[in-house]
Amino acid sequence: MGIEENKAVVREWVRRWCENDHQALGQLYDDEAFDWRISGLSPVSRKYRKAEVVELMGKTFATPMKQKLHLKVKHMTAEDDRVALEAEGYGVYEDGSEFRNFYHLLFTVRDGKIVRGRAYLDTWQAVNSSLQQSIDDRS
Repeated sequence: MGIEENKAVVREWVRRWCENDHQALGQLYDDEAFDWRISGLSPVSRKYRKAEVVELMGKTFATPMKQKLHLKVKHMTAEDDRVALEAEGYGVYEDGSEFRNFYHLLFTVRDGKIVRGRAYLDTWQAVNSSLQQSIDDRS
């Protein structure tokens, strides 16, 4: 696959993320080679396998929201099998509080599937929001 096809896979990933559909996201991940790394020093910062990241996103999307989590793409660029995405995340919880985060995501795409992801974000914002339950569940 070429650069434009790889970018199309990442655009589809963004679309599914904005639908808050963790199972649909999982369909874009390679069954064998997939790994996702959330960078940083917070409790969510680590490497995840496919099932773990699908479960994590399921818990994130299950948080009651007035306005579901949404990604606004700022920039996307690609080279070889890599697609870099800069985005802003936003949502409103049922209690009216806002979720906002800023992301730089690096995807590696092979044969139409995402085989690797690297996420750079404010992980402490994630810890203090819907991901806290996932951290508590691991303890």
